[in-house]
Amino acid sequence: DHVTRLQFHYFIGSSLGSLCLAREDIMQAFLYCVVTFLSISLNFISAATLGRSVDVTNRRSFAEVTRSPNYDEEMMKKCLTKCKKHDRPMDCQEVLENGNKESGVYTIWPRSRIGNCQSIDVYCDMDTAGGGWTVLQRRGDFGNAQNYFDKNWADYKHGFGNLKREFWLGNDNIFAITNQGQYSVRFDMKNKEGKSAFSVYETFWIEEESKKYKLHLQDHSGSVGDALEPHNLKEFYTKDQPNIPSNVKKDGPRHTGGWWFNIFPSSNLNGLNNHGAPHKNIEQGMAWNPFGRFQTEIMRKMSMLFVVTLLLVSSISASVLDRAEEVSSKFTFSEASDKAEPTKCKKHHRPIDCQEIMENGNTESGVYSIWPRSRLSKCRSLEVYCDMETAGGGWTVIQRRGNYGNAQNYFDKTWKDYKAGFGNLNREFWLGNENILAITNQAQYAIRFDLKQREGQSAFAVYESFWIDDESQKYKLHLRDYSGTAGDALTRQSEKEFYTKDQPNWPPEVNTNGTKHTGGWWYNKFTSSNLNALNNNGEKLENVKLGMSWQPFGDYRGVILFSEIK
Repeated sequence: DHVTRLQFHYFIGSSLGSLCLAREDIMQAFLYCVVTFLSISLNFISAATLGRSVDVTNRRSFAEVTRSPNYDEEMMKKCLTKCKKHDRPMDCQEVLENGNKESGVYTIWPRSRIGNCQSIDVYCDMDTAGGGWTVLQRRGDFGNAQNYFDKNWADYKHGFGNLKREFWLGNDNIFAITNQGQYSVRFDMKNKEGKSAFSVYETFWIEEESKKYKLHLQDHSGSVGDALEPHNLKEFYTKDQPNIPSNVKKDGPRHTGGWWFNIFPSSNLNGLNNHGAPHKNIEQGMAWNPFGRFQTEIMRKMSMLFVVTLLLVSSISASVLDRAEEVSSKFTFSEASDKAEPTKCKKHHRPIDCQEIMENGNTESGVYSIWPRSRLSKCRSLEVYCDMETAGGGWTVIQRRGNYGNAQNYFDKTWKDYKAGFGNLNREFWLGNENILAITNQAQYAIRFDLKQREGQSAFAVYESFWIDDESQKYKLHLRDYSGTAGDALTRQSEKEFYTKDQPNWPPEVNTNGTKHTGGWWYNKFTSSNLNALNNNGEKLENVKLGMSWQPFGDYRGVILFSEIK
């Protein structure tokens, strides 16, 4: 089982037993809440425990965590310069940094919740602009039909073609790669007269399939004009989609090939390839408007490439595959050849979560540094509390509640607070939605809740899949597959957005009867749980919406005294 697990544990009572944080003498019979993540994948890492109390404050981001007294600035600089060397490279930049300087087919291991530690074969361009480019598309005169790229949604999802000739790497694969760090994208093209040009966008990534692989890019430069900015924030379309918007379809012949279309597309590198000859219909050919328009003046050797602009500490090992790799109709992670064993997938020198810290031999609960692989993290470290005792250890704590002298409404904070995180890692805190996003989108995670009431009764709930969307989607919650003894109090809130007291657009069905819930949470009309509400030390509250709750186990009135979320 290589699923990364996130547990929510809830406990109430005067004896905390052998809980991961039982070392805190203060935690006696008071409300306590811990949220942690566990990665089950086997790996080996190197990390040092930070033996201290860490203040998160109102700006707990990757760049703004408080450093330990023995923090070595020079060591951190050295770390960042080597940031992308690890045993299983996540892209061609890491392949290059391992000393592989020849262009060709290599194996990489993207860190993504959809890749799930599986490998994929890619073509690495080690010659262009310093090398290290992961090629995701190539067009040219390779003997295929001119409409070879006019394929359906499933083909573009998985990828098709031949890695040493014409191919599309696959939207799922592009999503996995571009969401594990900050990437640039480069377009190299050549027209029928032999003129070459290139365009670079300093930021590039796409969303997942449920968002139709929406395009995100910015900051153009290059020798040819910007032909893709008008397509920014547009969804991906193929010929078999039943819901192509009318403003894309227009009245005439449809566009060909899968692309991020709008009503006046200024580029389409997956259109018909007429090998430089003009088309009768200007909308159907390959095009980059400032360079070749829609008459298909662009010809062979057209490649869409992208490169990583950040560095992560790692050491890698990859070998060139001396063959033309046939992608076929399903070029997926699981079908790439010459894969390493899954147990080796997560070996790197800067851990992504507490599971990797534990697998390096660190068995004591405490504060550690991790390096989540995300386009948000920019290779910066994040300090977290690791529970090395509960259910095998390796849990990354993302929230804790308890009797630490804070006001009962300490968690009734603003959007900005919940975004960055607040509190103290050895006491009460929320790790921050940006950080939770970064962690839960780098692998497959589960979440577990352990609960205890003021009468001493305990229970638990587990969801086998858990992750959240980014801020533009209001940190929308995704979870499924409940099991446990506490009752399912969160499934009905799946696919709901995160809300805080300062948001002006609370839906009417959430803000019912003129009373808002307290604390940031994923609310709906019939919210059945809220672990960030008022902490009343297990005493009932008059207003059913205000207290901490897990409805099947502790109703709405604050009777839950202790909770741990992992």
